[in-house]
Amino acid sequence: MAITYDAPSTNWQTASEITAAPRVVYPIYQEQSAVVYEEDYVQNEDDFAPLALDTSMQSTTCDGATGTGSGALSVASTTGFPDAGKIQIDSEWITYTGKTSTTFTGIARSQGQGTETSSAADHTDGTTVYAAIWMVEESVPQQLGGSLIRWTRRFATVPDTWIDFEMRSTNFPGYYNDSTEANYRCPLVQNVIWKVTNRYYKNNDPYANIAVVDQKFQSKDSNGCPLDYVDGSSLPSYAAYTILVSASSLIDVSDCTLERYAGNLWLQKQFETAAK
Repeated sequence: MAITYDAPSTNWQTASEITAAPRVVYPIYQEQSAVVYEEDYVQNEDDFAPLALDTSMQSTTCDGATGTGSGALSVASTTGFPDAGKIQIDSEWITYTGKTSTTFTGIARSQGQGTETSSAADHTDGTTVYAAIWMVEESVPQQLGGSLIRWTRRFATVPDTWIDFEMRSTNFPGYYNDSTEANYRCPLVQNVIWKVTNRYYKNNDPYANIAVVDQKFQSKDSNGCPLDYVDGSSLPSYAAYTILVSASSLIDVSDCTLERYAGNLWLQKQFETAAK
């Protein structure tokens, strides 16, 4: 697109989008709840200011009270919203499968965002309606000449929890520490399938607000010291652990991890496999 001084605002004071439609990226394979939208902007460099993280990609207002039913939602305008997606009104998330110029259609109430859930509520006329797509990054502005700069804003949805799998060598406890014991088994090392649970949070203070998942499974003695076996006095005991084995119960085989997914969106991974 050619950039000229036929500006949409005086001297390009306002950030002006130049993409005909947002570029859509699916950053997680086989997980269509994860979507990144990219939009390009131009502005006079003297008026440029970064957009705050977590800003919604688009907003409008309710046109009348919403009620709590599943009928179409009337709003002032749906311009700039994806053709299908998720919106937030107060603390409720609502999905929709279509839209007209002033309504969201095919809606489902009481939806979630990442690990969070919500309940249907009545929202009053004029309440702000946000696209549940949040600012996560802005590129470094590039000079275009004539005091104009161009840059890209990236907005992302909060992905739903999803499951992945890995194969890894894993240490399982032995049975007793005495080879003359009838149920003795030395510590077991096996290549097994790990279940990896990926959970996503929209949070600007994960230290305070994201709970830590259980630590890696470890047999311990009565003083809390790690053991590489279970017996009659360990925690868990031989009897309790072999019940887990018989039921193929999942145990945490590694400490969970936390990493920044994008912007203020965080990814927590939990690693489990069946006890052996």
